[in-house]
Amino acid sequence: MQFTVYSRKLKRNLTFCRPSDYYIYVNLNNKPGYLGQQICKKGALSGSCLGVSGDDYDETTHKKFERVCRAWLKKYVASFDPDFNRY
Repeated sequence: MQFTVYSRKLKRNLTFCRPSDYYIYVNLNNKPGYLGQQICKKGALSGSCLGVSGDDYDETTHKKFERVCRAWLKKYVASFDPDFNRY
């Protein structure tokens, strides 16, 4: 299961995926072949990991997956410090 969203504040695409049965990963830098980091509570990248269980082909599971990803992104962006992550 995969979901890509563009963040205006981060000025880039973020790709969320669930390669196994539960845990969700986010690829923050669009590196090809890179799974990403696990998303965790409160918009963090470490701590209690978030996930969604269910069948990949179930519409309800896919909607829940997108809802969890968007909620995590909203919290992540709210705590994002652009001066810290300059490149």
